[in-house]
Amino acid sequence: MECLELNLNNEVGDCMEGGGRSSGGSGGAGGGCEANPNPKCGGDGFIDRSKVRILLCDNNEKSLEEVLTLLLKCSYQVTSVRSARQVIDALNAEGPDIDIILAEVDIPMSKGMKMLKYIARDKELRRIPVISKLPFFYC
Repeated sequence: MECLELNLNNEVGDCMEGGGRSSGGSGGAGGGCEANPNPKCGGDGFIDRSKVRILLCDNNEKSLEEVLTLLLKCSYQVTSVRSARQVIDALNAEGPDIDIILAEVDIPMSKGMKMLKYIARDKELRRIPVISKLPFFYC
């Protein structure tokens, strides 16, 4: 798999080669890391992936290992868990340090919804983006 990085200046870099940096100007208008100093940003407008903390949840061991390997190759810091309950436990332990949550489809729907409600009700945790593909049911 290929991993690409997009900064807020619309420059694309390959995370596997050359540290994910692309050459070119900083054609952004007020966006990117230059306009919003952040300890996770490098001086070139890119987010330093080695400082980004991802909480990965998948109850399928093979899928978890594949995604974990890819994220680690791209230099992200990853905490991996196997259930929605473990997501909540990890958030209680590391919540302020987590930058994004990736949750897999296979976690049971009721537990996945409880996890999302738990995150949404907590002022500290609701700032964390959650990427999840939960099934939708149409009536």
